[in-house]
Amino acid sequence: MAFVGVLGTANNEAILKDGVLAKANIPLVGAISGASSLIGAPNMFVTKASYRDEVRRLFELISGIGLTRVAIVYQDDGFGRDILTGAEIAAPKVKINLVAKAPYERNTTKVESAVKDVLKADPQVVYLGAVTSAAVEFIKQYRKGGGGAQIYGVSVVDVDSLKKGLGGDLTAGYGFGVLWPLTTARGFAIIREYQKLLAAAPKDPDIAERSMEGYIAAKVLVHGLRQTRASPAALAKAVRGMKSGRPRRLFRRFHAGRPDRRAVRRVRDPRQGRAHPAVSANPYAIRTPALLRLRE
Repeated sequence: MAFVGVLGTANNEAILKDGVLAKANIPLVGAISGASSLIGAPNMFVTKASYRDEVRRLFELISGIGLTRVAIVYQDDGFGRDILTGAEIAAPKVKINLVAKAPYERNTTKVESAVKDVLKADPQVVYLGAVTSAAVEFIKQYRKGGGGAQIYGVSVVDVDSLKKGLGGDLTAGYGFGVLWPLTTARGFAIIREYQKLLAAAPKDPDIAERSMEGYIAAKVLVHGLRQTRASPAALAKAVRGMKSGRPRRLFRRFHAGRPDRRAVRRVRDPRQGRAHPAVSANPYAIRTPALLRLRE
């Protein structure tokens, strides 16, 4: 009836290139990627803010406190280049200077060249458009080389794995994006529901922050299935027209044919405690923290 939670930009782009979603008229809900190439694609329903939203909001925040020299470290593929493009679009709007654009080879931790370029550029901020393993290796080498810039990472970097890979000293002060409610934020009805379900599960349920992304995608899919199970095409239509019932408080309507078809489009400025539109006003968006920082 549907694909759900397909991991990674490359995998989702391969599905689009194959054309199976359009040919079979089957929906893909909750792609685990914020790449702009997926947003608005036929039968592709993205339930998170985009990578470009993330970098744009970060740039707005750091420019507001006088940080203007930024280095971008990115994986040299569709995922990383989308983040780089987002940075190039956002930077001039807030008077940020991209002093280094340092790629590394996809599916590797070969970051030596990127470390060298960033150390030479001497930025105030380093933004990692990287996967977890490469982020760990970059931070190790960059700090060892004397780099002292503030480091932020895209939301796909797994913070628990980062802490295990680096230890407390190297992770202290690391900033990271969050695109869904934290599992401790019981002010959200969806979090209370999520915790209740996990409490009823087998012993020692693993309440990981990233699991919320899958849970939110599942909520969208289940809502569609409650409308119809007649066919994949009917399910895609139901998800596309989502506009009623409990999920209305959580998700915006997926508009057919719109290039911005996604559910979450707001991020929060943790200093001001209020939500900011990531692209445009959205009454059904999840209001989630945009940036958090690890403490010592």
